[in-house]
Amino acid sequence: MDWTSEEKVYIWLDSFPLSRKEKSDLLERAGSAGALMKNLNGIFHSVIKEKHFGVYNNMAESLKNAKAFFQKLTERYLAEKVIPITKLSPLYPETLKKDAAAPLVLYAKGDVSLLNTEAFAVVGSRTTGEKIMRLGKQIAKELSALFTVITGTADGGDEAAALGAIAGSGKVICVCAGGFSSLPKQSDGFLQDVKKRGLLLAAYPPEMGVRNFSFEERNELIAKLAVGTLVLSAGEKSGALITAKYTAKFQKPLFAIPYPPENEAGKGCNALIKNGAFLTESAEDIFQKLERFPSEAPKDDKTAPTREKREETLTDGEEKIVSVLQAESEISVTALSQKLGVPAFKLGATLTSLEIKGYILRIGGNRIAYAKNTRQA
Repeated sequence: MDWTSEEKVYIWLDSFPLSRKEKSDLLERAGSAGALMKNLNGIFHSVIKEKHFGVYNNMAESLKNAKAFFQKLTERYLAEKVIPITKLSPLYPETLKKDAAAPLVLYAKGDVSLLNTEAFAVVGSRTTGEKIMRLGKQIAKELSALFTVITGTADGGDEAAALGAIAGSGKVICVCAGGFSSLPKQSDGFLQDVKKRGLLLAAYPPEMGVRNFSFEERNELIAKLAVGTLVLSAGEKSGALITAKYTAKFQKPLFAIPYPPENEAGKGCNALIKNGAFLTESAEDIFQKLERFPSEAPKDDKTAPTREKREETLTDGEEKIVSVLQAESEISVTALSQKLGVPAFKLGATLTSLEIKGYILRIGGNRIAYAKNTRQA
């Protein structure tokens, strides 16, 4: 990892639990990253409130041997395959560089080149139903021919968006609500594939947990990075509506899937449509509104890439899971584990493979369903 001296100060500063505004205020008051380290005492106490003096003590202690502190930090990031990208880096998204409220450092795992591609957000609640999961995957797959699909890290709607993009071009960014240590365990299967083909992104150091405000900051970041947003599912108080709120605030196109009036999982989507979001039933609706069309998007499975056709061959382990699901229709991962006599944690990769191939759908609550007619989805 090769950073300039100023970038090192950004990474050092971001390793302490201060708010983004407090960190920006410290740098602004100092005038430069180097000046902040040289006069930490005076600058810190003129900017930060007393409640953070414990943080100051830790920062001052780290500067007694700054080289050793940074070396230890670097070794940990290397071991965890984390790439810190500072606001001074050419890899940092151009759309955020002039934004004073943007994170000083982004933390990445995977293909960092995706940070400077055109992104489109696809988000949804954890309780997204089977039909919308299938539709969301198909829309994300088609969108990925033109955009990098950007979403969150939860099961349900976010998962449908990520898996659809993986089944398409592979261009996908999943943004964490906290640091990488706070990733939801139930999402581990598809997030492993995101790391391999796309990008996992966090606006906080790896050890940072999820805090009350970090979900809103994460959803705001998704809206900032995207040229538009599609909401697949949202109850009246769904977190997906936060992304929608910021999309509207930034005057970007907002799209939503329509739902029957009695469907609780779609009340938020219907409200968005009533308030001006574009009713969306396919990727074509989005392409039409944006007046942007992929030059070589497959129209159906007959023209799908050979890679996807090869993936339809199932392993013995996959066959056993499919057999159980054909009989059960839907089942919890715990119950499936018991039926197969295989620990649940060992099923993750196989379930993700089957999801990408279109044989299963995750329907929230750690449950999976047999995806009938997947080849027409």
